[in-house]
Amino acid sequence: MKGIHLQELPTVLHITNPDNICFKLTVETMDRVDKASAVVLLTFDALEQEILDALSSMLIPPICTIGPIELLLVNQIPEDPLKSVGYSLWKEETECLQYG
Repeated sequence: MKGIHLQELPTVLHITNPDNICFKLTVETMDRVDKASAVVLLTFDALEQEILDALSSMLIPPICTIGPIELLLVNQIPEDPLKSVGYSLWKEETECLQYG
């Protein structure tokens, strides 16, 4: 990918220790990519078209972009505002919202 720098890649790709679990997982995933029916990336075409074109020329399965997901979260209108969609795995503490 023309002009791309190491610091612009995900940090998991900065690892060069072959015994590192993240490194092993990345290598195993890349070894299996040709068996996939598609590669799904969290981005959108207009943002990274040059990179997507480069990846498409290197990969056998089609690349599907899904994004931006964050806009889907912002534009949701929940029935109950306290039951909004969020990124946290922890239960929201609503007690602090009760004034009285």
